[in-house]
Amino acid sequence: MTAALYIPLTPPRPASPLPVRAFLRAVRTNALTVWPDRAYESDYTERHLLGRKTVLLNAPEAIHRVLVDNAANYRRTPASIRILRPIAGNGLLLSEGDA
Repeated sequence: MTAALYIPLTPPRPASPLPVRAFLRAVRTNALTVWPDRAYESDYTERHLLGRKTVLLNAPEAIHRVLVDNAANYRRTPASIRILRPIAGNGLLLSEGDA
């Protein structure tokens, strides 16, 4: 008997970047649905919306650089913390400083 492969469920993602109104609705309901499929296939994706730049990192070395090596230069907004806390909990993604 082989062990079953566990594949976590993910919400449906849009085929292309969302327009502003749909983006804002998605951020309020499920922030994981704001990035299109192709964003998860590249190492680095950025989006500019309402004068702000949002970045999605998928490359392990880039994630390590942001979260571990150079965390002081990357701040999370209170809104992003509020959105991510239910998903990520109190782990490395949302920790700050020596924590």
